[in-house]
Amino acid sequence: MDYQSLRNLIDSEPANAAKTDEEVVAWCNDPTVVRDRGRVTTEEVFTECLRERTEWDALTAEQRQTVRDICTVYDGVPTKSGDPARDTLVAILGTNTKAAVAAIIPETVSPAENAGLGVVIIGDVQNARAL
Repeated sequence: MDYQSLRNLIDSEPANAAKTDEEVVAWCNDPTVVRDRGRVTTEEVFTECLRERTEWDALTAEQRQTVRDICTVYDGVPTKSGDPARDTLVAILGTNTKAAVAAIIPETVSPAENAGLGVVIIGDVQNARAL
């Protein structure tokens, strides 16, 4: 555990100063932060393509093959603009399919997970506060 990073996280919420160690642990591990995943799985992308069957059927054979190639070669499709795989899919996929994929990008995580700390236990909070 990176106790300095945990201390910074704890201090980022002013209300934590008055909380017990147990309450801070609960705050650290409570899934309240919504963030965009850096990648969506290719299975998720392809599933959304097939759910929007009308749009999928409207693609040319070459476009469908490109989607299949991306879903076969990549271990997840990056969600940030500028990635070739992501930008190619955005250019090819229909409006409803893009909206469906966009809807699965957000995820809810704990403040600790969002800070890259994983699950926090009471001893972690005690050590971080002792710094």
